[in-house]
Amino acid sequence: MSMHASAVEPTPTDTATTRIELVEGVMELVTAAVRGARAAETELMGAHDLSLSQHKILSALECAPDGLGPSELAGQVGISPGATSRAAEDMVQAGLLVRTEDEHDRRVRTLRLSKAGLEVTSPLRAVRADSVAQILAGLDPDQQQALLDALRPVLDRIAGPR
Repeated sequence: MSMHASAVEPTPTDTATTRIELVEGVMELVTAAVRGARAAETELMGAHDLSLSQHKILSALECAPDGLGPSELAGQVGISPGATSRAAEDMVQAGLLVRTEDEHDRRVRTLRLSKAGLEVTSPLRAVRADSVAQILAGLDPDQQQALLDALRPVLDRIAGPR
């Protein structure tokens, strides 16, 4: 009786090796995409006189259309709440962010991108998308579809409940 590869159950070692290869492959992909966009992002940051902290804040709020509270924003960008608050205040004054207060509890504040903030993040998003597109350009349509099919459950998990 011949054994085909598909009929063989993966061993714990095979599964661990596959998982390690998958993690390393995804990390390599993300690193390549970031590297491809870094120079253009740095140029755009300079053109808008943004600090690294302000860039992080814009990037975090770009992914949060409903906005974030100051503490949640600080946690996402990985800088202290005080530094986040100071950077955000400068950005509100510059017109890049809008701060709103909850109508029922004035202590609850939310930060969102303003129209001007969206105008800054839009080219940044385009640069990132172009970097990823260049990486994926070598895939034929079937490979692109297979990658998309494999990514769907991961992307759904990241998006969370809607």
